[in-house]
Amino acid sequence: MEKTDNRPVLCVILSNPGLSANRAPAYEAHLDGEYLCQSAQPLFDAARVVMGQGYAPDTLLTTRHEGSPFGSFIPAPIGKLAKWTVKERARGGLSVERWRPFGERPIAVPRGRAKTREPDLAGTPPHPGPEKVLTGDFSDAA
Repeated sequence: MEKTDNRPVLCVILSNPGLSANRAPAYEAHLDGEYLCQSAQPLFDAARVVMGQGYAPDTLLTTRHEGSPFGSFIPAPIGKLAKWTVKERARGGLSVERWRPFGERPIAVPRGRAKTREPDLAGTPPHPGPEKVLTGDFSDAA
């Protein structure tokens, strides 16, 4: 941990670049040897993790790649870094945007009245009931 203007600087070490679900590079982020997250945007995601661990929002954070002697970014307060995310747009490439937890994302609701219809269940056997579905000895199941 370094000090800048009398504030501690947390340095997250990035290692093991792999591929995320969308084939972007995903780095493992570690702080003092403790695993934080695996992410294609480890600076922002690690900031949210360390804030969740109780670090003060004005604590400075930077990252550096394993084996590198210098940081990848100028240290910034984790409270500010945690507010951002990186989005890839079909046109325009990457952009830094405000981060929102999954529960706060807007949901698209179609305008007008939704059309509904009954499902076609012809030929579907009736449900056998719970006594027929769960068979066997589950006493050892944890």
